[in-house]
Amino acid sequence: ARQSPSTPITPTETPGAGPGQGTTPAVDVGTLSYPGAAAGDGGNQAIGFGGVKLQQYTTSDSVDAVVAYYKGKLGVGAIVTQTGNGAVVQMVGSNGVISVTVAPDTASGKTKITVSSIGR
Repeated sequence: ARQSPSTPITPTETPGAGPGQGTTPAVDVGTLSYPGAAAGDGGNQAIGFGGVKLQQYTTSDSVDAVVAYYKGKLGVGAIVTQTGNGAVVQMVGSNGVISVTVAPDTASGKTKITVSSIGR
């Protein structure tokens, strides 16, 4: 019997997601930390049937380097939107939305990263 090749599951994919459903951002925001970044404020809040998770980080790396990292981490379905001096990288899937906001922090001279996950 011929078997079809299996596709590796990345942190933003869920087994069984059908065609057209996209990938599923069922990922803990703590697993989306930026290498070498210092963790800042964070927390979880339940709303309705889902929840919001938020974690902030700071790094001395450039906005462009951070955006490129998260675009690669979230995969081909990631959407990048430029916002003035920063950017937002988003992944929308059947279980919710992951959003990474990257912007320069003028007070510290570093790059501020805010990772949020809104579950369904």
